[in-house]
Amino acid sequence: MKKVLVLFFDSMNNYGVGMMGINSMFHLRRIMKHDVNFYADLSEKFEIGAFLDEVFESNFPLERCPRLIPTSFSNKIKRLLLSSHNILDYDGIIFLGGDNLSEYYSCRLMWRSLMRYASWSFFRPMFLLGQSIGPFNYWKNRLIFRYLMRRCHIFARDAWTVNYLAAEFKLRKNVHPSADLAFLDLPRQHEMPLWIELSERYGLQKDKYITIVVSALHDQYVQDRQIYLLRWKDIITSLAKHPPLADKKICLLAHTFGRSQGDEGSLIREVSGALDDALKAKLICITDKIFPTRARLVLGNGLLTVTGRMHAAISTFQMGKPAIALAYSKKYEGVIGQNLKRSDLVIDARRPQAWMDGAICRQVMERVDYVLARHCDLTREIEQIIPEQKRLATAALERIARTMQGH
Repeated sequence: MKKVLVLFFDSMNNYGVGMMGINSMFHLRRIMKHDVNFYADLSEKFEIGAFLDEVFESNFPLERCPRLIPTSFSNKIKRLLLSSHNILDYDGIIFLGGDNLSEYYSCRLMWRSLMRYASWSFFRPMFLLGQSIGPFNYWKNRLIFRYLMRRCHIFARDAWTVNYLAAEFKLRKNVHPSADLAFLDLPRQHEMPLWIELSERYGLQKDKYITIVVSALHDQYVQDRQIYLLRWKDIITSLAKHPPLADKKICLLAHTFGRSQGDEGSLIREVSGALDDALKAKLICITDKIFPTRARLVLGNGLLTVTGRMHAAISTFQMGKPAIALAYSKKYEGVIGQNLKRSDLVIDARRPQAWMDGAICRQVMERVDYVLARHCDLTREIEQIIPEQKRLATAALERIARTMQGH
């Protein structure tokens, strides 16, 4: 039985992280014919019951990984090299993507993590799975990636990352083109009773609403939080009053929860509370935690999505519907623009002036009109390109399985 350590899957408070964690383990286990056990850095508050409901398996082999306690000089040396995890106990280590290996969220401390992963690769196969990596400006990050990451198996989820690592650091042999793991089917997303449950609970009718995801990462767009919320209020108001959407509801969906991820349920309550009573009648607010599969069903059964969270866009595309993504990093152009060939649905929203002067509202409404005018063509084109993303994500997991089975 192979033992796999999965890192960066410590909670279900971020549906994007949840999708990647669920899909990586569920599909890898199927590929390895159940000959694998998983261990993860689960937080004390990890919702194991919700996870088991998502995979629909009460005995799924996921456990909290034990920590190495240095009780001797040799163990202290191990801890220095291997961090607090006893890496030698595992047959492989998966560091789960997204974009946590970029400088959008952190910079000067990242080199420590990079050093750790590089050292692990000398002892056990190290997989950086579903990653958007870079760009790097801090010299320590650049130095480590250039000289120490060649033993790591890097599965880039977008062409931009592949090209960047090749051009900047001459990394080619160990970098494999892949796709975001969320493009794979979630284990239960085709169960009709789940959609019926959601539609009855929230009053959702297929294609009779549009979904809005207000990201909690306001500082990635504009520093002034009140301006940020005001512009979302303007966007929602414009959509609610837009004649082509007169018979459509506006569904506000929270996609992350908790202090570390950003409590989008609170944001929804704050934004919706500032709207006129007449507009509130058109709103459906989903502020409770419904977890990744049900969130995907909400997103995929709407007419379209407007989102500041990329995985909300991915879920919408995965179910064959168009999403307008408000981008704040290179990952949007890589995953949506290049992989899906849908640059027409990406708005460069990391421009504070556009939020200050209201231009972001006009841009969103222009893209909404564009989507409404071409909705049938867009859905057909999206449905044609998603299978390739599924194939790339599956190929990455198959390569990992072969590497570990040969270890």
